[in-house]
Amino acid sequence: MSAAHSPIATEARVVAPPAAASPLPRTLAFPRGLPGFPRARCFRLEPLAGSSFALLRSEEDPDLAFVVLAALPDATGIAAEEIDRACTEFAMAREHVALLFVVRLERAGSGCRAFVNLRAPIFVDRASAQAIQRVLSDPRYPLRQPLPRSAA
Repeated sequence: MSAAHSPIATEARVVAPPAAASPLPRTLAFPRGLPGFPRARCFRLEPLAGSSFALLRSEEDPDLAFVVLAALPDATGIAAEEIDRACTEFAMAREHVALLFVVRLERAGSGCRAFVNLRAPIFVDRASAQAIQRVLSDPRYPLRQPLPRSAA
């Protein structure tokens, strides 16, 4: 999946979830922790004013935080088979699952560029407020998928 063909890279609607979308829980439990941070198991989602981004902040260590972006259900950039496989593996009902992507922000001239990690989506079960980050093995999912400049 190249940057040119990913819905995240080409469709601005992916980065601006509608207000009517089912809301994400404010607090998320990560029973397995996050890759590289196994002891960080409880996080709070803090919307960033004036943007589609949020901060995923550890409640155990407030200095540990990640900028994240919620994907629209019909344009995640992740194949339906991958989502189904994760839902089965983690016993999540597909209709309750939302995806978050970790965002990397970089200065670019006088502005900012944003990239999402499609290789390691965060699966959120909105019904139970449980979440897990799954690292996908398919190298076609980029670690640094550029977002449209309007999203950053």
